Amino acid sequence: MEVDTLRSLSQRIFQIRPGFQDYSWGMTDSDCFVARMTERVAQRYAEVWYGDHVNGSAVCLDHLAYDIPLCELIPRAPELFLGSTAEWYQGKLLLMAKILSVREPLSIQVHPKEEDAKRLHGIRPDQYPDPYPKDEAGIALSKVELLHGFLSFAQIAQHVNDVPEFAKLIGENFAKAKALAENDEAAAVKTIFAAVWNSDQADIQAACSKLYSRLESIRAIGLSEAECWVLKMGEYYPQGEPGIFGFFLMNLIRLTAGRGIEIPTGCPHAYLSGELLEVMKPSDMVIRCGLTPKFRDDAELLNCSDFTPSSPILLEGETTSGVMSYFFESGLTVDVLDKGGDFTTASKPEILLSLDASGEIRFGDAKLDMVSTESFLVPAGVSGYTLGISSGRLIRFRRC
Repeated sequence: MEVDTLRSLSQRIFQIRPGFQDYSWGMTDSDCFVARMTERVAQRYAEVWYGDHVNGSAVCLDHLAYDIPLCELIPRAPELFLGSTAEWYQGKLLLMAKILSVREPLSIQVHPKEEDAKRLHGIRPDQYPDPYPKDEAGIALSKVELLHGFLSFAQIAQHVNDVPEFAKLIGENFAKAKALAENDEAAAVKTIFAAVWNSDQADIQAACSKLYSRLESIRAIGLSEAECWVLKMGEYYPQGEPGIFGFFLMNLIRLTAGRGIEIPTGCPHAYLSGELLEVMKPSDMVIRCGLTPKFRDDAELLNCSDFTPSSPILLEGETTSGVMSYFFESGLTVDVLDKGGDFTTASKPEILLSLDASGEIRFGDAKLDMVSTESFLVPAGVSGYTLGISSGRLIRFRRC
């Protein structure tokens, strides 16, 4: 492709088609968000990806580069598409957006910090494909439930007291953790977590079997939210697995539609149900340790996780001039727009996603019509644009 063609393309907003993932935990309903955002017909609708990651790259739909994946297009002229920060972006769009439709729980996982990401990629590039960290954040499109970070030691100790199967599994390690908790709560939590994950499979299976039976016998009396989830997980893991006890170690969070949440590197988490927008740095670096048939790396999750008890950072959008914005600590920003206006790009690329919006996009002397579920890339070469929204919501993903 000639340089003049690339330069012309980098100075115009163009439509993209997202990458699609049909992971087994995805929804089956053809009216879920992911199904609506893709043209694919599938048994499972798990994720759509808006970015240039090679594992799920969006595709250019402009006539100048029709059907070329962004992961092939942008590296041909990163300084044109990505602007003056091209070296820092390392030839990649340092921004990826996703929509998830979660029917079954995802794995308990952690995204390692930068130094660990580089180390793991060097050791096992087949399982750890990126040397980059993956700061991520989500905004609920419906009610979303997830595990996120660790409970306080006092809360975990209460679960040990209330759940005999949990207490038996960790055994004498609880006394060690209790002694540590006086001066180092994170070390105490890690001790209990490690005790569970280092248990023999036979002991895990026996503990889970007894736990399932006991909770079923008292279901009519009433169960806690964590216990309800444990019984539900028993349908997926009747033979038991360490992740079942994550419900007694981690914060169980419910997000209502419109609430945002930060998931920093080092924070173990697992989405359980619901639909959400995600925004992140373009990395597929994931360490899994439970609730999954995929490759697990328990030792590295223990090594790379932050076991400090914490309450998750929940965000409400901030409204300015009619725009609802979510500002995340990673520097990523999501704007939810239901009316038009003039916008500048600060010479940084952006992604525009129509959830259900209709209208038009104007830039320079050009105009693009926009209908529901369409998505667009705004290269750094586009200094600004005007949105006309006649109905629905448009999502703008950008970096501050």
